[in-house]
Amino acid sequence: MAISISVPPDKGGKGGYIPYNQTLTKKAQENRKNPTSAEKKLWVSVLQDKQLADLKFTRQKPLDQYIVDFYCAERMLVIEIDGDTHTDQMDYDSQRTARLEDLGVKVIRYTNNDVLQNIEGVCSDLLEKLNAYGSPLTRGVRGVISPPTKVINPLNPPYQGESEA
Repeated sequence: MAISISVPPDKGGKGGYIPYNQTLTKKAQENRKNPTSAEKKLWVSVLQDKQLADLKFTRQKPLDQYIVDFYCAERMLVIEIDGDTHTDQMDYDSQRTARLEDLGVKVIRYTNNDVLQNIEGVCSDLLEKLNAYGSPLTRGVRGVISPPTKVINPLNPPYQGESEA
């Protein structure tokens, strides 16, 4: 059974609907209870309680036939954290990204390693990408995370086949 969520235009959406498979809801709840160490770090350090540019993110959100790691409805933005990848996984991730982008959702990917070892770089990169996607961020980041002023280790390049934002 599929149900839909609407993202109104005044919240950054196109006024359209993003269908999702309701049978994924239980699995999404289980995933929220058992996050990976990288998911937990990104959530607590950057995304929880509107720390990043006062944007609300949800964890393990069903969209279409997938469960995404983090979703911001206001910006129609998905953040995915990729673990160890192999060819089959990269192909699946590419198809999944293409499908979400067809629905009007932007997808940003980081590796577990980036999040665990370079959270400041991830935060900085995420702010840059959010600014590039549209309405410039004017509220900045709340709490202890702020756009870094020190030199940050650059993020690893995305794996081949991944869309660059």
